[in-house]
Amino acid sequence: MKNLIRILSLMLAAFAVFSSFGVGAYAASGKQEGTFTQTETKRYTKHGVVVRNNITYTYKYNSKGKKVLVGTKEDKTYLRLAYHATYNELLPDAKANRNNYASQINEVLKIINGMRAEKGLKPLALGDKLTEQANVRAEEIAWSGKFSHYRPNYTYFSTIFRSNGFSSGKCGENVGRRYSTPAGVCQAWKESETHYANIMNPDFKYVGVGISPNCDSEYSYIWVLHFYSGSK
Repeated sequence: MKNLIRILSLMLAAFAVFSSFGVGAYAASGKQEGTFTQTETKRYTKHGVVVRNNITYTYKYNSKGKKVLVGTKEDKTYLRLAYHATYNELLPDAKANRNNYASQINEVLKIINGMRAEKGLKPLALGDKLTEQANVRAEEIAWSGKFSHYRPNYTYFSTIFRSNGFSSGKCGENVGRRYSTPAGVCQAWKESETHYANIMNPDFKYVGVGISPNCDSEYSYIWVLHFYSGSK
């Protein structure tokens, strides 16, 4: 009797788990209706970071009773203990981001030059190499999880300038995260004394704008400004 009760309990428990997926019911016509979900877990490594991606697929049955995919949701977690990536390893994604987010980059440039114009300062020119390295820096922050002016190798941000030949003038860096729009991140920089000082520094002539999807937040980005006073 105890074994029978135990078996029935397990069956009920299994049914409860199965029901939580919202399996469609049969209508009077004999066709299934409603929606249901299925979950898949994928695991891969990039730049030494172990990524665990839980993917939930939502399906429904159409008028013919055929299963149709109506939505996909991803939930990623990152194990960064072994992060490592060189400039050149980050470069392909950085270049892709520069192209994919060209409108956001131009909007950031427009907003910060608008701030400078309010104070009678000359506009900053968008530097090609500066923008490339700003996008590499954004990728570096996103994948390493180190949101700081110190890089993952514990050197200061200025090392990326020196390694790219920007060594004869002043340089500066603004970073931002958890913002989804150029207006949002630029307003945050404006309200920060040190970030605003970089934007308004009359010695700076060029700027690079970087943007990368934020690994830790589906709806925001990593933003980077690289300022330089010398020749581009």
